[in-house]
Amino acid sequence: MGAGLRRAHEKTFLHCLCLKLGVREKGAAAFMPHYEPPEPLSRVGKDFPLLMAALPSLRTPAGSEPISPYMLKILSDTTLARKDWLVVEMNPQTAAKLGLGEDDPVEIASPSGKIKARVHVFAGAAPDMVFVPTGLGHSAFDMYLKGKGDNFFKAAYVRDDAMSGLPQWELSPVKVSKVRG
Repeated sequence: MGAGLRRAHEKTFLHCLCLKLGVREKGAAAFMPHYEPPEPLSRVGKDFPLLMAALPSLRTPAGSEPISPYMLKILSDTTLARKDWLVVEMNPQTAAKLGLGEDDPVEIASPSGKIKARVHVFAGAAPDMVFVPTGLGHSAFDMYLKGKGDNFFKAAYVRDDAMSGLPQWELSPVKVSKVRG
């Protein structure tokens, strides 16, 4: 393959790769470092005004694996309240805007599903976001694990990764409303 043809082939390959990855920038700038807002921000709106993000922990597995009863026992009250309520983190301004306070019971609804939790007001949380621990909310296993908290993945937005085709859990648009506890 001649040098000119090889360069044309490489340009075509890179252009197709950028399209597949969802790069919105056009021309040569698409191949240079640049900022593009995350795609989930485009799904935030009147119906779902907040973003939900996973809050992984070293004490809880992120997938379908069970947590050991010992690890469940050492979870703090900011992860699992009263040993059966999932606890989500929320910025004080966001909580105040929604009329929520510490330990209020809430329902977090997304286009994918709903989960129930209690609020932990945490100044380190980003505004307009809800941070949900992963690894809880199993509906099987034994008396130590079943029904402890709620499962993050019931409300998580899942899309296929552009490169691998594998499922990718990402920021999910949600609405949070106070419920009776």
